[in-house]
Amino acid sequence: MKKVLLFTLMASACDDTEFPAVNRGTGDSSNVEGIIENNCQSCHSASAMLGDLDLETDLCDLVGLESVSEPGETLVIEGDHENSILWLRVETDDTNYIMPSAGQLDDDSINVIADWIDTTGCE
Repeated sequence: MKKVLLFTLMASACDDTEFPAVNRGTGDSSNVEGIIENNCQSCHSASAMLGDLDLETDLCDLVGLESVSEPGETLVIEGDHENSILWLRVETDDTNYIMPSAGQLDDDSINVIADWIDTTGCE
């Protein structure tokens, strides 16, 4: 009886409906482009370059680019979202640093950005 109970508990702990698997490794930028277009480009575009940042460019141009607002820091460090300024700005809840300034993105959008940074596919 104990073995059956233990197996049942283990099987339910691995149920994807309770703990969904994280889909990493796509490198697909189309979702990130939509998030940036809808949430960032009104302030960060060729016509409104706040922070001297134009997000209408190819996303791969952001990889390795030094942050103007935070010298010595990098906007996108391929494979390292946790140290990329782009992700740190959308992930924080500090009102002094959060982007977009209108309010934090939803968790799914933040995760899509993290996934893209980790697997950009940029060369």
